[in-house]
Amino acid sequence: MLPTDVKWAGGVAVYPGCNMRYRVDQHSKLPAPILMVLGEKDDMTPAKPCMELADEYAAAGHPVSYKVYPGATHVFDRLNQPWKKYNEGNFNLCSMDVCMPYVSNDRSSWGPAHDKVSGKTFTDDKEWNAHMPKCKQTSWITVESNDKAREEAVKDVLTFMKAAK
Repeated sequence: MLPTDVKWAGGVAVYPGCNMRYRVDQHSKLPAPILMVLGEKDDMTPAKPCMELADEYAAAGHPVSYKVYPGATHVFDRLNQPWKKYNEGNFNLCSMDVCMPYVSNDRSSWGPAHDKVSGKTFTDDKEWNAHMPKCKQTSWITVESNDKAREEAVKDVLTFMKAAK
């Protein structure tokens, strides 16, 4: 058990996948700030859905911010990563918000789910299951170290964590 005076100071999400968002309660407040570290040219976990999500949270009063690093691809912070293409599966053809139940085995109370790309809203398993294959794709993603972006990200994260104390 943690002492009562211990609190979460903040979190850093490094090139997170934000196109599939599962939310338990969209109205609960985040207990600490979050910084999203995003690559401008990340084609595995694109920056745009994360920027939209962070802007939504910030507009609702949540302490969420992001930084997009110019020219940075996926895993830009990896040391000595040469330019390479990988064929990877992802769900980047959708941008989905899904309201989840409080109890994990309570499948009857999920939803609604809304896909920002197609504009469709799903309220039952049949609709959801029919739509999800349309979200999947296999695409070539690019990875490469970006020294400038990595150095800037390290400075930004350290500044964020010092401020989050």
